[in-house]
Amino acid sequence: MKQQKKIFLVSPSPSTFIERDLEALRQAYQVREAVISNNPGENGLKRSLLIAFEILRGVLWADLTYSWFAHNHSYLAVTLANLLGKRTIVVIGGYEVAREPEIGYGAQLDPKLAKRVNYIIQNADHILAVSEFNRQEILEVSERRHVAVVYNGIDCAQFSPGEEKDKLVITVCQISRSNITLKGLDTFPFRLQGSSQTSSSPSLRLRTNFCSGIAGQKSTASSLTGSRSVSRLRRRWPASASP
Repeated sequence: MKQQKKIFLVSPSPSTFIERDLEALRQAYQVREAVISNNPGENGLKRSLLIAFEILRGVLWADLTYSWFAHNHSYLAVTLANLLGKRTIVVIGGYEVAREPEIGYGAQLDPKLAKRVNYIIQNADHILAVSEFNRQEILEVSERRHVAVVYNGIDCAQFSPGEEKDKLVITVCQISRSNITLKGLDTFPFRLQGSSQTSSSPSLRLRTNFCSGIAGQKSTASSLTGSRSVSRLRRRWPASASP
């Protein structure tokens, strides 16, 4: 019987989309996982050593490392894998290659982190981008030319329209002070309203549901009643609006 290949998956925190990758990989491979946020304690030398040891042990065990996001954890995984002759795949989500000084966003604003991101892009065996825009940003940062686009997907069996399609536009994201500008929440409804007034869809409706919570847990809109970020957003973007 042919032995299954072994994959070591490294991620910064638990997320549903990473869990989906884990489930898919386990159907064909032996998989071990390291979630950096699962390591207890404050940031410090002891915690860093524990994380480094966990990544080293995983790389030694695996035939290939699969890292979500080009950050410190994947920098260590790629460095160790190269030294040990192991294969590497890194998924880049966007922040790592972004440089937006106007809103203080992007790893490229931090010289030390930018250097590590560039090392990952140059030295990983395969780089996966989540969109064509993401791919173009990667190519602007690095001279590497072998970057594949693998779009984020959804489970169509779970998320499928059960009723007649409505002329409704939604946007979904976590609500926080920084995300209001980052995700365009302060401009999205007004741009959309302006475009719909000149389009052939004057009956287009906007709808917003405000909720927040920890990844993997159900969220409730009521939990943010007192949030300053949401209060600010509600003033600029009512729960429903019609152009």
